[in-house]
Amino acid sequence: MVSKEKVDMILIQETKLEVVDSKVCATIWGDENCAWQVVPAVNRGGGILCIWRDGAFQLDEVHLGHGFIGLVGTWENQNQTCAIVNVYSPCNMDGKRVLWEALLEWKSNSSIQAWCIAGDFNAARSAEERRGKSTDEAQGRREIDGFNDFIDRMDVFDIPIQGRKYTWYRPNGTAMSRLDRFLFQGRAVFVFKEKLKALKGHLKIWNKEVFGNVNEKKKELIEAFNELDLKAEEEELSVEEVRLRQSWLAEYWRISKLNESILQQKSRSRWI
Repeated sequence: MVSKEKVDMILIQETKLEVVDSKVCATIWGDENCAWQVVPAVNRGGGILCIWRDGAFQLDEVHLGHGFIGLVGTWENQNQTCAIVNVYSPCNMDGKRVLWEALLEWKSNSSIQAWCIAGDFNAARSAEERRGKSTDEAQGRREIDGFNDFIDRMDVFDIPIQGRKYTWYRPNGTAMSRLDRFLFQGRAVFVFKEKLKALKGHLKIWNKEVFGNVNEKKKELIEAFNELDLKAEEEELSVEEVRLRQSWLAEYWRISKLNESILQQKSRSRWI
């Protein structure tokens, strides 16, 4: 995927990996020509990973915080220093506030003029960015107000998404939200926005010769998910459609675990 799209950097959230090393990053990237920074998962929960083409980005500083990795450096053939922040926000409101304040403090004490803050913010900017029942409307309102205040104080621009309305879907299809976004500041950063790819959830690496039909089945399931998700954005799914989506999800994760098992066996074989 990385080589096909010719990207220079990928930002991954929720890796669920407690240990990340150069071999893992080379497998994801496709070769060893990469550099990386990581915040490991805890008890297989969370985890943030940045990988970039070696030589494409000259790293000067790293800022690690509660729910983010911040990279400071310059892109090749560019003179302006920029900050690239990979975010995987906590779900609880207190954790979100800690994240927001940490980024605000960093930016207020920095002279950097070009910022790209991207990832899973676990927060919406308006009620229209969420669909489905909320258990606490007052909490949702506080989250929206707090997140918008954070964006205003950071003085960044929220890039509109194209295509899909939402970036997160409850497994049964009854709720969905836009939680992922790119926030930019500085004209120079826009030059790089096509180079940066935010990949939500687990990044599944496949090799056609190794995985064969497994990946074809996964592709079919993803296409089926997309059709139902697009329908759910416009109207409520029927009981049968919800059940169907749940069965597809179970099958998807079964195949994904099989994929992981094959990859582990392949890795072991290299040591024999």
